[in-house]
Amino acid sequence: SRNWQRGGASKKLMRALDVPVIVVDTEAGPEAPLPVKLERILVALDGSIRSESALPYARELAKATDSELILFTVPAVPETEKYRAAADIVEKIRRSAEQSIRGFLEAVAEDLRADGLKVRVRVEGILPARGIINVTESEGADLIMLTSRGRGGVDRLFTGSVAERVVDQSRQPVFMVPVSANNGS
Repeated sequence: SRNWQRGGASKKLMRALDVPVIVVDTEAGPEAPLPVKLERILVALDGSIRSESALPYARELAKATDSELILFTVPAVPETEKYRAAADIVEKIRRSAEQSIRGFLEAVAEDLRADGLKVRVRVEGILPARGIINVTESEGADLIMLTSRGRGGVDRLFTGSVAERVVDQSRQPVFMVPVSANNGS
């Protein structure tokens, strides 16, 4: 996946495909083993309809492998420098955003638990890609699941996106669900 930033085959392939793909870091060499058993799957959601496109795949994969799902998001909070807002106002906005997105994730978790799945929710961080990587590492997740587009909805698939940074920085396989510009909002 290190070839990703230089316009490599992975990036070109993901732009062309409209089916989910598992991207694996091959820097360790072809002999590097894939996880034999999936125990924990981190599902990155941002509250957008686009990001929810990963949920049917997460549900089925967790059922098939008896894996725990960790629903994760970084709350959308304005940066103080961009809005010149006082720190206490930004903190109040942050708490409200965290509470709102946690409610969304808990509702999703309850739906998944109704299918007998093990599910936990985590809401934290400031930078989405960094947050996904950090939580993947701290939780010992075996797989990251996310969509190619979320609430940002960039014009070109992946360019400058959270998905691109996660694929580039993750040591774990990334299950990428492509979402077109016309699919969800």
